[in-house]
Amino acid sequence: MKKYFIQTSSGQEGPFSLEDLKEKKLDRTTQVWYKELKEWTTIDKIPELSELLENVPPPLPKNLETNQPPKFNTPNAKSEVKKRNNFSRLFYLVAVILIIFLCGKFGFEYYEDSIYKNNVKEEIRQNEYVRNNIRDFVIVERNEYTYREIGGISNLKISVSNNSDFLMDKVSVKVEYLKPNGIILETKNLTFKNIPSQKMLTLDVPDTERGTSIKYEIVSIESSALALY
Repeated sequence: MKKYFIQTSSGQEGPFSLEDLKEKKLDRTTQVWYKELKEWTTIDKIPELSELLENVPPPLPKNLETNQPPKFNTPNAKSEVKKRNNFSRLFYLVAVILIIFLCGKFGFEYYEDSIYKNNVKEEIRQNEYVRNNIRDFVIVERNEYTYREIGGISNLKISVSNNSDFLMDKVSVKVEYLKPNGIILETKNLTFKNIPSQKMLTLDVPDTERGTSIKYEIVSIESSALALY
């Protein structure tokens, strides 16, 4: 009696009798061998075993060897595709709008920051210029006072003008009373406080019985806005 060997997914199995093979799940591609064969062959090529395949259908065509059902362009499928396309367009549009918004926002903030920095630099530059040339902005002057040939000055007014854009906290002015030959008879110090920008402050100087002329000058200028102390 012939003994058959078969190849399965688990490897080589056998030997089996013909009756044993009837209990096995075989198909047309099952590899089989027995002593008279030179090499393994498919079971459908062995006449005495072909009867085992009478109830086994032939293999499916290659274009049907799939468990997936055929796809049809049903109305629902088309609707789903359209929805996905609409969503993709909406997402793209929102992304573009968001990018434009962020670019505009950061661009505007950069522009504002640039303007602010330029303004700060310009303010610092102006402050330095005024501070370094403060005597050109803070000026002292007098009125037409009255004097006597034998000595004595009256109705004297001294004014300090602040032609800058900064508050002057304190300006000290020295006034010297002179003889006709220029000798200093007396010196007075006047203090002008809190002179606003673009304003003038005037002080009345007490009358004196000495001197026929005066000489005056600014001694010191203090302004916290300009860091002048």
